[in-house]
Amino acid sequence: MIKTISIQGVKSFPKDEPHTITIDNKRVALFYGINGAGKSTIGEVIHRNGNNREPYADCALEVTGQGPYCYLVYNDEFVDRNFRGKAEFPGIFTIGEKDASALQEEEEKQKEYDELARLRETLKEQRARRTDDGKRALQTASNATWGIYQNYSDGPLKACTTGYGNSKQKLFDQLAGVKLTEGEVPATIEDMSARLKDLEGNQPEAKEKRSIDFSQLASVEGDLLWGTAVVGSSESSLSALIHELGNIDWIGQGRKYLSKDVCPFCQQGLPHNFTDELSVLIDGVYRKQVESIGDLVRDYSAAIEAVQTAVETILREESFALEHQMFQQRWAELKLQLLTNLATMRTKQERPGEVVAIKLSSDAVKLLSQALTDVNARIQTYNDRIRNRATERKKVHTDFWKRMRHDYAPAIDTYSSIQAAINTDVGEIDRQSEEHRLRMVALQDRLAELRKKNVNTDHAVEAINKRLRSLGVLAFQIKKKEGAGNLYCLERPGEGVDEYRSLSEGEKTLISFFYFLAHVNGALDVENPVVHDRKIVVVDDPISSLSHNYVYDIASIVVNEIIGGTVGSKSLKQVFILTHSLFFYHELLKLLGTAKNCQFFRVLKNGTTAVLPMDKGAIKNEYSAFWQVLKDVRDGHGNEVSVPNAMRCIFEYFFAFTQQEEKFKDALKSLEAEDYTFTPLARYLDRKSHADPINLFDHGGYDGAYYLAKFKTVFERTQYTDHYATMMGEEPPEAQAPA
Repeated sequence: MIKTISIQGVKSFPKDEPHTITIDNKRVALFYGINGAGKSTIGEVIHRNGNNREPYADCALEVTGQGPYCYLVYNDEFVDRNFRGKAEFPGIFTIGEKDASALQEEEEKQKEYDELARLRETLKEQRARRTDDGKRALQTASNATWGIYQNYSDGPLKACTTGYGNSKQKLFDQLAGVKLTEGEVPATIEDMSARLKDLEGNQPEAKEKRSIDFSQLASVEGDLLWGTAVVGSSESSLSALIHELGNIDWIGQGRKYLSKDVCPFCQQGLPHNFTDELSVLIDGVYRKQVESIGDLVRDYSAAIEAVQTAVETILREESFALEHQMFQQRWAELKLQLLTNLATMRTKQERPGEVVAIKLSSDAVKLLSQALTDVNARIQTYNDRIRNRATERKKVHTDFWKRMRHDYAPAIDTYSSIQAAINTDVGEIDRQSEEHRLRMVALQDRLAELRKKNVNTDHAVEAINKRLRSLGVLAFQIKKKEGAGNLYCLERPGEGVDEYRSLSEGEKTLISFFYFLAHVNGALDVENPVVHDRKIVVVDDPISSLSHNYVYDIASIVVNEIIGGTVGSKSLKQVFILTHSLFFYHELLKLLGTAKNCQFFRVLKNGTTAVLPMDKGAIKNEYSAFWQVLKDVRDGHGNEVSVPNAMRCIFEYFFAFTQQEEKFKDALKSLEAEDYTFTPLARYLDRKSHADPINLFDHGGYDGAYYLAKFKTVFERTQYTDHYATMMGEEPPEAQAPA
């Protein structure tokens, strides 16, 4: 059945948003509205969008149950399509009497078909439930992974989340599509942030790799002089004494203070040839070795200074070195060792005769060199990045989503497990549904074969003509057109073939409606008949141009044969009736009885059309209908133009019935005396204006609120406030709470 009808931008329906009519699982829907309110648009949308024949773009039908359905709509479009300007119209195939065996087989096949259709509908519901399970699981997972956007949409990695702020599912789909190899550990957030920082600003320049020359350190530290005691020559007569005293270093240092032949320490005269013997003692090899020690100390000191300058330059100019956790520590360790060695070397320089041990710095140099290698590796990576910034940004983007996939693996894996189970269930449901569908196709083919036996267009001719005769219409009938296959034509008894345009408006309505009724009970295409309970029927004002004596008959046909009728024990799936006639509306209500399976609507137009639910007895008669016009305007649903006429009709009915015309006239006069602008409206409302040949009234000077205020005042002045309150659905004055 139709569950909802959404209409937008068609004729008088709203253009900015769809207006939705909701059918509460009712088989019959009855729509009442004045001419021009928009009723016919409902039928047009059902016909076009339901049958997919030039459907309206912004309109839709939502259906439930075992479709698909065939939508049969009786309206002006149906009449135009089949009658107007045509000398003949398509024949309708209906089923005649069948033999018992064929009827039994058809019933069995139809029963099996219906059972399969029911099973497919059950499977459809199961599939929908499992699909909903999947949607809920997806929503849970999407909510869990939304933290990615919340945490990283602002900050150095915000570019990685751009485009995902408006959709949790889009972000989840992106994350779920990321693949990680087994054991893969993605880059850290800190690493990716640093990589992007390298790319900030204008195009940066490439960095030079850094180096430190340690070669001089090893050569000095490994010299053999540090382990050699430097002593004077053994050829001097002083050598034995000096060796015994062990003070060659003191002699060497004191020599520079020697003046003439006086000892610089005790100021005594020196022995003969002492100066010459001293020269023999400490000149030559000794002097050269002492000078070599001095050279080594200077070289080592210069090497330390060069290394220190290089390290300080690196720390000052290269941020990667500052960021390296061990570079400065390794330099501090090496520097301490180098300065310790230098101090030991200077001791050796002061006392060449002593043997000293110099600790080789190679291990400390190796550690610092390794730290420098790490720094240079970062420089190389940096240079690679800035050489192609676009590629690097893409790589960071890829690494970011890998990191997120790694961190949010529990949410993804849980959803994947649930969805896999759902997919398995849905696959099995689809398999069973397709199996049923194929069997239903075979059953349909067999049913079509069975129904072709004894199917013809003669029965419809007989049924239509019988209906015409039952209403006393004997001036014309339909017949099969000779030599034209299954086409029908009109015939006037004794006059031969006639045309549709020759009929009166009432006759046109009768023949077109009875033809439609035959269509409902039969089929235009014998090859593709539609099962009766797959049909949804819409009847739009079938009493147009008919005299009142036919209205009851049409109402009876609608209720008993369309709503209550069956074909092969099957009823129509759903019926919509649209009318502007209160008489026809109330005839339908009488025949429907309790109408438990019916829903009622009012179609209103105030600029745009609105369709609102109403109670079965909301509109009791024509007098009640006029009051409804005023209530609609009060509630913002009606058109103000219709208010003056409704007011005049109400006053005419009410004060004539109560025989209080004089009170009514007095009330109008008193209002005129108080408000001269009321005079034109008062004259229009006075019944005498009906007999005035110049019955004109300009509605442009008033609005709805003015009309309703004056309308209420008339009832107050005539002391019929209770009647006004009752009809307008308001509390009477005595029942209102005190102000």
